[in-house]
Amino acid sequence: MIHPLKLMEWLHSEKDSSTNNDGLFARFLVCLPRPVFDLANDTPELKRDLPSLSKILMAVKVLHEIPVIYRSTEQALVLIKEEYNNYVTFLKNYHHQDNYMSGIIGKAKGQLMRLSMVIQALDDANQLLQESDEDNNGIIAETVVTKL
Repeated sequence: MIHPLKLMEWLHSEKDSSTNNDGLFARFLVCLPRPVFDLANDTPELKRDLPSLSKILMAVKVLHEIPVIYRSTEQALVLIKEEYNNYVTFLKNYHHQDNYMSGIIGKAKGQLMRLSMVIQALDDANQLLQESDEDNNGIIAETVVTKL
């Protein structure tokens, strides 16, 4: 474990000096969602009956006890390629101006497919848990039931 202030010091020095840029920050998966400014009445009700994170992760483990091959739909591939091309266009236009952001964007374009597969695995696990809750006859694989 590293102290957060020390990590921030390293990241700042990497940004401020192209000679000290070893690509540390580019290895982080950065999430920068668009800001949402909902009023209290605009916020949807939270679902309280969702499975816990530990159950979802156990379901992911169960689903991957044998190798799984994930395939993207045509629609997903179109979106991924479009986003990938946006990153490449940014790199083409700005790589000579901002070495720091170029490193981050260069890594991010490679993480698109990996992140989509993680999201799919979590969705599959959630679906498994939903189906096991809805199963009135108890016809769920014995290993899934015992592990969950």
